[in-house]
Amino acid sequence: MSTPLTVSTLSIGALRRVLRGPGLGVRAGTLGLRVFSSLSAVARGIHTLYSDYPLLEPDAFADFRVRVDGPPGPRRWLRPQAQFYLGRTAPFQPLPRHHAMAMLEWGVNWCVSSHLHRYLVLHAAAAERDGRTYLFPGASGSGKSTLVAALMFSGWRLLTDELVLLDLDTETVKPFPRPLGLKNAAIHVIRRDFPPATLGEVVNDTSKGQVAHLRPNARSVQQADLPGHIAGVVFPHYRAGARAELEEAHPADTFLALVNQSFNYQVLGECAFRLLSSVVRRVPAYHVHYGTLDEGHGLIRKIDAQTSPPL
Repeated sequence: MSTPLTVSTLSIGALRRVLRGPGLGVRAGTLGLRVFSSLSAVARGIHTLYSDYPLLEPDAFADFRVRVDGPPGPRRWLRPQAQFYLGRTAPFQPLPRHHAMAMLEWGVNWCVSSHLHRYLVLHAAAAERDGRTYLFPGASGSGKSTLVAALMFSGWRLLTDELVLLDLDTETVKPFPRPLGLKNAAIHVIRRDFPPATLGEVVNDTSKGQVAHLRPNARSVQQADLPGHIAGVVFPHYRAGARAELEEAHPADTFLALVNQSFNYQVLGECAFRLLSSVVRRVPAYHVHYGTLDEGHGLIRKIDAQTSPPL
């Protein structure tokens, strides 16, 4: 079987032409995406952040066909903006033009969390080491993206930093590795501690503060067809200056927390209940409190050292 072509095989000029024309089809783990845009910022962002992603054939199926372009009307010249579209639907208000690449990432997250119901979708990150996959559920600001970024640069395989896709039949994680969203101080920390990190353009004036996206490493993208077998659930709690602590979580509390971090639990009903009930019965769960990335990483290593291989 021949190796699929990747985004890196396209020059920036060719990439712009594809985005303006038939659309760029990429395989992001279990999902296919087709992206359209006439904006240079989107072409630059994809060229930087998606270089290792396999290309879809022009006529291949894509789970979502999305577009980021200027909104219609005279304001597109007077006050340049970017608008995200799923098909012909624009689910969000337009943002300043320099937010275009970040808007693409946020928009794809919305597509998956709102419309993908063949999996249970959790607001969580996931990373794997030696066949053991850990879920890192948490709201924005909990530190999960920064933590799994550090794990990725330390030999772990990234499965996702934002949306965990749980297979309803096998209880495995379907990888969905995409650029990791870093915010504010986390951008500086990753740049300082991991010089090989490749980040996209920094946007300074979002509702979340300063935002930049981090390119996943090639291994995580290339092995995105391998499911993750859950060995544990870790709830990260980052707070600057906090004391490093590791605390076991009760299965009932873990179940409720996972329900609260699910986007489609109510839609899936009984099958989602059975899935989460099984997960919390068979794997341990922990709360990790930490004040520095090194402390958080150390606690994860401690958890992994005492975890049995998944069945």
